[in-house]
Amino acid sequence: MDPVRRDAQGIVDSIRNSIPTLSENLPPRRNIFGFVQVYSGALGPDFVSPFYSQTTTVDPVFDEMEKSVFDMVVAGKVNDRGEVDIVMVEAGATESAMELIDEGSTVPDEKVVADGINEAKEHISKLIDLQNISI
Repeated sequence: MDPVRRDAQGIVDSIRNSIPTLSENLPPRRNIFGFVQVYSGALGPDFVSPFYSQTTTVDPVFDEMEKSVFDMVVAGKVNDRGEVDIVMVEAGATESAMELIDEGSTVPDEKVVADGINEAKEHISKLIDLQNISI
C-alpha cells in the first residue's frame, strides 16, 4: 500500500488511488504548508497490512488558515509617542478565496483590511514590549 496520501480529483482518480501501483501516478495530497501527507503506523509489516493510520493531526491554526479568504502580514514600530507606526503591509487572497466567497464568506474590502491593521497594532506593541523586557 502506498504510504503517501494521494489527491484524487474524481471517480477515476479514486479508483486509481485504491490500486497500489496506479496510485503512484496521482499527485500527493499536501497540507496548507505544502508538506506531503503520509500514512504511517501500519498494523504488521507494511507490505501485508491493509490498515494504515493517518499522521495528520487536528490543528486549530491550520483549520482557521484554510477558512481564511485572505492573509495579511503587517510590520510596525513604536514611535516616540508610544504609538505603533505601520511600516509595511502585505495582503493577498488565499488559494481558496473565490470558493469561500461563493459559499458566503465575507469579501475582504477596505474596512476588513483596516480592522486587521488596527488589530495588528495592538499585537505589535505587545511583542515589542516583550522584546524590551530585561532579564
